[in-house]
Amino acid sequence: MYPRPPPPDYSQEPAQLPTDIPYPPFGLYDILLENIQVDREDEVCISIHELLHRPGPPAQKARRILSHLMPVMIRQDKLDLLNLLLQNDVEIDPEAVRAAAEQPFEEAKMYLELLFTHGWDINKALSATEPPVLSIALNSPPLVRWLLAKGADPNVSCEQMDITSLSVAVNTHDFQIVKLLLQHAEHRHNGYLVHSALQRANDAEALDMLDLLHRYRKPIDEVQWQDQKSIVYRGPFTCSTPLYYACRWKKWHFALALVRLGADPDKASVKDGQPYGQTPREILVEEGAALAADPARGPCVAEDDGLS
Repeated sequence: MYPRPPPPDYSQEPAQLPTDIPYPPFGLYDILLENIQVDREDEVCISIHELLHRPGPPAQKARRILSHLMPVMIRQDKLDLLNLLLQNDVEIDPEAVRAAAEQPFEEAKMYLELLFTHGWDINKALSATEPPVLSIALNSPPLVRWLLAKGADPNVSCEQMDITSLSVAVNTHDFQIVKLLLQHAEHRHNGYLVHSALQRANDAEALDMLDLLHRYRKPIDEVQWQDQKSIVYRGPFTCSTPLYYACRWKKWHFALALVRLGADPDKASVKDGQPYGQTPREILVEEGAALAADPARGPCVAEDDGLS
């Protein structure tokens, strides 16, 4: 990276611009966005500094808009602008944290360290349905290790659902990343990890992930979304065990592996706190009847499946 020019000098009081000049009712975001993208950074810093020091509602509106522009500043490497906002206590937008984590490793560390220093909690969820920043870093093993060393917790869920960084990793990411997170999550059992493993795109990988989770003693037979947080939003819907979903989606090898590990084929789904719908065994009986009527469908599970 090239040496940065010295930051603008704010030792002088900002010009007291007339307060009776209205801000544009619409388009302030677009005006500031264009300034950030096109104008010299030191000039934009001076303009924003004056904007932040205007009294009353105009400055409050500007703060909200500038908060939403933080991700742009990070992606365009406008460090002085970002520093100016943070030093003036502009609220950190969660999308800025995402943008920081998506940068190359060294830049990601720099920006995340800055955001953490100015008050962003490393274990704060990014949204109602998205876990903390660790979930964004999963494609970068060095960044994952750095965040873990700084106290990132793979088991922290998002605001409304028990979806964790570890859940995301189990569902879509490399086994080495999952193993690294499991070493920091050995004694916790949230996140519905086996449900996430079942949904991996590759069925063979899903089976290997199930084996890995079982070795770490993660639950294999829990009904999804029954924790106190998730049930508020998912309780009215049918929630089931991994074995139920494996049978419903005809992932028979996964279903057989679950049964061999001790999953209950008679465990019912739940809706509104009550047992609901078919059990895994009933699905298999139904599938067997269909197979008897149409042998061309082929066998659904291996012999000696333990479900009969």
